[in-house]
Amino acid sequence: MPYLCCPLLVRLWLVVLTALVPVLFPLHAHALWLHDEQAIMGTSVRVELWHEDEVAGKAAIAAVMEEMHRIDRGMSPFMPSSELSRVNQLAAARPVRCRASAGGGHHPRQRSVARY
Repeated sequence: MPYLCCPLLVRLWLVVLTALVPVLFPLHAHALWLHDEQAIMGTSVRVELWHEDEVAGKAAIAAVMEEMHRIDRGMSPFMPSSELSRVNQLAAARPVRCRASAGGGHHPRQRSVARY
């Protein structure tokens, strides 16, 4: 199970780092603090960044939030339509094939486990 979160965290960090590139390497000294906070995955997800272009900054924040919602749709134990809920419901009775896109990919070691 600890390997399930690794691809998720890698993908999340890539999204966050992509949003932070303009913050880390600003072109202008004039910029704005932008932020958004939403309830996702049973917790509060907050994105805050400094950007010289308000439209681009808001687009970066929206991309992070959309990725968090996408992961939540696939991995939520509370949504009956999520891949995780489907696996939890069926796995006790039979092997369940998972979609690679359910929660952001998979760890290479999971391939051998998925065969059984």
